[in-house]
Amino acid sequence: MKKWHYLVLASTVLVFAGCSNPPVKKQELKSTPRTPPPIFKSTAAVAAMPTGATTDTAPLSDDKEATDIPTKRIIYFDYNISQIRQEDLRILEEHAAYLSKNPTVPMSLEGHADERGSREYNLALGEQRATTAKDFIMNLGITDSQLTSMSYGEERPIKLEHNESSWWENRRVELIYP
Repeated sequence: MKKWHYLVLASTVLVFAGCSNPPVKKQELKSTPRTPPPIFKSTAAVAAMPTGATTDTAPLSDDKEATDIPTKRIIYFDYNISQIRQEDLRILEEHAAYLSKNPTVPMSLEGHADERGSREYNLALGEQRATTAKDFIMNLGITDSQLTSMSYGEERPIKLEHNESSWWENRRVELIYP
């Protein structure tokens, strides 16, 4: 009698297994073209930039205030570090002085990392770098309402080569004005 119970149980399991829904075909995600950060006019301009070049030297408008914006708008970081280098402190101080004179002007700090490490790690590292720069500027008297920080991780490299000089330029925080 026990054999019949097992046979009925096994056939029930097989019937239910056969009635399961067919696998759903997943939709393919369509990739969208990546756009460069707003400070660059085209991706060709990004590739053509020489090492150490500033990102934007033209004034944003004809206003007197716009021409006072410091021209150096990128600070760089050592490998796997979010601490601001001594030589970049002056750049942040100049931007803080400009923001102090212009309390209605917002600034965005965009953190970046090189391609080494996982995507998640690089997003977190880019965020740490942007937050460190933001905190430094806030310690100079700039309010949080003027500043926003975000991370692109490894997603928006300036250089695409796989060498130390390219990685160096990709480890950065960009200081962006609207």
